[in-house]
Amino acid sequence: MVREKGFVYIMEVVMISIILIVSLVMMVRPLTVDEDWDMVELRRLGESALGAVEQSEGIGELVFNESSPLHLKLDNLLYRTGEPEAVSYRLEMSESYRDEIKIGFSCEQYGCDGEEEIWQELLGKVWMNNRFFRLSENLEEVDWAEFEDESYRQDFDVIVLRGQETVSGRENVENFLEEGGGIVKFSEASEAEGEMVEGKEVFGVTKENGEEDVYSFKNRKEPEKENYEPSKLFYGMGTTAYQDRDWKIQDEEYSIDIDDEGETVNITDGQYEYCINCKEGDIFVLDNVDYELLPVDEHDFRIRKISSDGDMVWIDYLEDSKLEGHEFSSESFNSSATSEEEEFEVLGADGAHSMVVNKPYRGRSAWISYGQNNPGEETMDDIKSLVRAGVVWTAPRGEVIKENEIPPTRKTSEITRFGFVNDDIYEPYVLTMELWYSY
Repeated sequence: MVREKGFVYIMEVVMISIILIVSLVMMVRPLTVDEDWDMVELRRLGESALGAVEQSEGIGELVFNESSPLHLKLDNLLYRTGEPEAVSYRLEMSESYRDEIKIGFSCEQYGCDGEEEIWQELLGKVWMNNRFFRLSENLEEVDWAEFEDESYRQDFDVIVLRGQETVSGRENVENFLEEGGGIVKFSEASEAEGEMVEGKEVFGVTKENGEEDVYSFKNRKEPEKENYEPSKLFYGMGTTAYQDRDWKIQDEEYSIDIDDEGETVNITDGQYEYCINCKEGDIFVLDNVDYELLPVDEHDFRIRKISSDGDMVWIDYLEDSKLEGHEFSSESFNSSATSEEEEFEVLGADGAHSMVVNKPYRGRSAWISYGQNNPGEETMDDIKSLVRAGVVWTAPRGEVIKENEIPPTRKTSEITRFGFVNDDIYEPYVLTMELWYSY
């Protein structure tokens, strides 16, 4: 019995000694947190901030909001949890349409005097999915001598070409497209090939043997149905009308009168009144438009948005699915083109197509016909919608919302959110947030 008590006593002493040693080590050695736990904590902070925004206002409402940017909301939430410099993050959005597009134009054939103004008129400013696409505000003449330099090419998202304007050098074209750039050609089909290297390589245009001014668009490397999205974008772009000029649709002209407060608009043609005191959301009909030419439901149009300064109004082409494309009469184009592959035809009628798209390499290309009039002020507003749809479709997707350089020594935690907006057309987006400790 005495021996048993002695054994128990020895065990108690040993256990107490172990506890004292462990406690002493913990006191003299600082507590270290596993790096994986750091990443978990970073992810928790990011998810909490994004979740709070989603519950309070909705990420979809802020992701394209110019007056209340998403990253400012996240700044307030993240930096209220600790010191502002403790956590840094980078925010990027992909898959969505880019509303700030850097556009380069060429003017070697026609001279540069007035060329930029023509493109400003063609591109304009579009209101789509609750934000502006300021297509005419980032125009710059392309210096082809510098275009061989990759860093210079990165200054452009899309190259636009009018008439016989061309790009300089096949290798430059291929490199630009391989890097994800886009090219839009606005010309007659008879001008689409000629001596231009991009006629076949970029747009897939070949001339029919023995037939003058007859061109066909051949299938390219990727046989996906590429016509779905640019057709959808045509409806998404809608059409823009201005207070101080005629609105031109299907070779007809209409007068636009917007009240000073930007609340109502009148649309007339001098003889008939089609839309009187119309407000945003109101639907109207253009009775004198040929019923055989417009595939919209009873040729309805809708007032999408009136600018607050009373200068502009954006108008929807109404069509149930917003996918089928907008057909024009064969007389609307001097010379159009045909395509052997339906998935590359976007818009047209009677086998002649006014817009055909292509996807060589990583980038995209689109060819659009003039129509009856030369480009510039005389271009029909529905043709301008094609040009704008082509530019937005060919431009790279997504944008950096908050740029922040990630230190090479820092590990990051990444959060991905998927969403969409659908005010005018369905537009998905992928939001990627990378977080790291600043020190």
